[in-house]
Formats: sequence, structure tokens, C-alpha cells
Amino acid sequence: MSRLGYHKSRNGCARCKQRRVKVCGTLPYFPTSPLTVSQCDEEKPCSACRRNGVPCTLGGDGPSQDLVVPPVRRAGKARSSRRAKGQGSPTDKFPYLTSFITKPPEESTPSVWLADLELMHHFTATAYTYLPRGAARQNVWQLVVPRLALEHSYLMHQILAMSAFHLVTLHPGRRGHYSVLATNHQDEAIRGLRQVLTTVDEKNCHAVFATSSLLCIGVFASSAASVQNGLPGVDNLLEVFSMVRGMHSLLQRHEHIIRDGPLGPILRLDHHQSETRLLSSIVRLAKDLRMHHATLPSTEASCRGAANRLVECIEHANASTDIPELRVATTWPIGLAREYLDLLRLRDSAANVVLSLYCQILEHVGSRYWYLEGWSRGVSSDAGMGSEVSHA
Repeated sequence: MSRLGYHKSRNGCARCKQRRVKVCGTLPYFPTSPLTVSQCDEEKPCSACRRNGVPCTLGGDGPSQDLVVPPVRRAGKARSSRRAKGQGSPTDKFPYLTSFITKPPEESTPSVWLADLELMHHFTATAYTYLPRGAARQNVWQLVVPRLALEHSYLMHQILAMSAFHLVTLHPGRRGHYSVLATNHQDEAIRGLRQVLTTVDEKNCHAVFATSSLLCIGVFASSAASVQNGLPGVDNLLEVFSMVRGMHSLLQRHEHIIRDGPLGPILRLDHHQSETRLLSSIVRLAKDLRMHHATLPSTEASCRGAANRLVECIEHANASTDIPELRVATTWPIGLAREYLDLLRLRDSAANVVLSLYCQILEHVGSRYWYLEGWSRGVSSDAGMGSEVSHA
């Protein structure tokens, strides 16, 4: 006995048949019975085709013989076959999920992308707070920079590298794991950055600036980590100085564009008066620098120039940021003369005394910022600070 209010027909629209829509018109004894959305009313054209705005094979919108019904999508067939197979398989305990799988499983190692997700989560949750002005510019480092990294892979790699370097210090038991991640990502960041440095323009200068800022921290962290059984020395510091100076010279011509862009808040300095006891003491020592009588005039001029540069950095940092020591530590190398850097490379005693003032600042910020920890002790020991220069 057929069900009440339903009759079966094979005269429905070809599109409806293909979509497995029931053909169910109004019955003579139920002339007002409504149709569901899954029924074909066999009108010309049918209501389903009118609703979807497509030609109907029953006519009305044009000759039905001219209409070509597209083939059923392969994904639909595959899904149907998987549904049938999954429902009939005694080993499938969750057939209600199997029907929604759109492709067969792939041979992949989830540990790779899970590790990167862990690094990004750590960056946006914790690591960004250790960046220059990280707390004051939380929105930029936590939201804007990661969003910008979606368009520039080298920035993304450096974000993940910086996060991994931080995790090395937090989880000594997994030092090897996070060190490998940090090194691999930073290598990729540097490779990608090198490819765009010759074509820096108003479009990519923001990503290059963010990458260079993070890379400064990354090279401090990686140089310290690469030293076997010891602390970073003068040569390691000079390599960091060279990178900072090089990136600054490239980005200097685009500084006005960066200031007006999404990362502008990082460059826009506030008005402060945050002079500290440590920096006040270093300013006095730098201004009262006295050279040994045997010091060459050219050497004395280079060292006094480096000391004056240190004083300028301190005064500017005191007036523009609430953590002036960190700003001095990252900006002093930019204005140093090449002659003074050569003296440091030769371990000149007069140059080392000026360096010792900088190391006092490194010691202070190293106690608060993990990527600078140990640098002061290592550089001071390697330089063998002498007593040829005295302070009044």
C-alpha cells in the first residue's frame, strides 16, 4: 500500500534527478499539500530550477534538448562511496564522521605544523613582551606584525625563530629541540630577506623593518647560543654590530614611509624623563675620559668619538623611552665610526675602556631581557679590559 499523500514519478527535471531530489507533485486528493525543498513539482520550469536561477530540462526557459546537465562532481561520488563503505564496515566505529571526509589520508607528520603553531602561540602570548617597547606597543607586535607576516614568509620565519630562541631559555630540558627550530627558521628568514634587500620599496619596507628588528634580537640570541662551553666575545658582538648597522643603512631612506605605516607606533617616540642612576654614572665617566700619554692621536679621537656617541644615545633614550638602557644597547652601534670598530677588533686598550661602559649597560638589560644575558661577562672577559685609561 502506497503512503498517503505521496506518489512516485519518473517525469521530473533531469537536474533534480541528478541531485536525487524526489519527484512529488500535488495529489488530486490533496491539492493543497505543500512541497518540501527536496521535491520536484514537475512544472515547466520546475520550482527548484527557478529558485536556483538555472535552465530547466522540462522547458519554460528554453528548449530542453539544448540543455546540458553537468556531470556529477567526483567528490560527491567519492563521498557517497565512502559513506556506503564506512557504514558497511564493521571496523568503522564512527560512520557518522566518515561521510564528511573529502579526501583519503595523506602521509604527513603533524609535528612540523604543530611545532610552528606552538611557536606562534608563544610569540603572541608571551615573547612579544620582551621586544623593544613591546608592552607599550602591544597591538603592533601582537597583532599587526603577525598579520603582516602572512604576506612575507621571511618575516614569519623570523617571528617563529625569535619565539623558539625564547623557549630555549624557558625549557632547558628541550633545548636541543627548540634550538633546531630556532636555527632553521632564522636561516630561512635570512635567506628570504637577502632576496628582497635589493628591491626594498614603499610596499615591503614595513616587513623588512619588522624582520630586521626581530633579527637583531635573534642574532644576539643565536650568537650566544652558538658559543660552545662559553660566553659570546668581542668578535660575536662586532658581528651583531655589523648586522644592525647594515640594516639601518638600508631602511633609513624609507623611515618616513614606515613612520606613516602600520608599524609607525614603534618608531614614534614618546616624551619621557627617565634618567637612571646607572646611565647618569656612565655619562659622567664618558665625559671625563682620560687617555694614556702613549695613546696615538688618531686612536684617542676615535675613542672619544665613540664615548660622545654613547652620551648622545643615553640622552636621547632618557627623553624618549621608559626603558632607556635597552634602547642604548641596540642603537649605540649604529653611529660608531669604522675606525673605532677596527680598534675593538684589535682589542685596543683605549677602545676597550669605552666598551666597558657599554658592557655595564648590557649587564643591566641582560638581567631583564633573556637575549642579552651573558653578553656583558663574555665580552668583558674576552676584551681583557686594561687599566691604561683612567676616569676622573
